[in-house]
Amino acid sequence: MPDHMMRRWGAATLVFLVTGAMLPLAPAPAAAQVSAVRDYAIAAQPLAAALVRFSETSGRQVVADGEL
Repeated sequence: MPDHMMRRWGAATLVFLVTGAMLPLAPAPAAAQVSAVRDYAIAAQPLAAALVRFSETSGRQVVADGEL
């Protein structure tokens, strides 16, 4: 797998693991679980994109104010 793809998958995995811990752990009806996961995925997209851009530049990029 090319290096840039490994960084992209690594960033996406990191976002999922870090922010996934914030999802409620209590049992919920299946519809509520699907809704929570969908909302989580939508909310995590900007952070994942910023992490991917950051990892692709090996940390040399300065993130603009208000981007995260």
